[in-house]
Amino acid sequence: MAQYQIRYFFEWGLDTCLWADNDMTREKYGYPILLSDLPLSPAFVSELERLCSEFQTGLNWDDPAAPSPWSNSRRADFLRRAEAAYDQLVRELGSEFQVQNEVFLP
Repeated sequence: MAQYQIRYFFEWGLDTCLWADNDMTREKYGYPILLSDLPLSPAFVSELERLCSEFQTGLNWDDPAAPSPWSNSRRADFLRRAEAAYDQLVRELGSEFQVQNEVFLP
């Protein structure tokens, strides 16, 4: 069983997409997890940071209850790239980490 357990999802108003899911992970990396604290390539950290920033544009900040300003195709494209990032995240972190993909868009 993996030593570190992480949840992968995006949250409004925050610049990370990784969250500790067990005590060992929280003790070492905190909650939420800073991307730069993990053994990830700098290029991939930059990609995750771009996804986190882009996610913030999917909310109408003037009226959060309003529909997303994203089109269906933009939403689908974001989800496709988020899924690809999840696959790379699992590869880069390796067997010491278990990553739960919880990415979805309303």
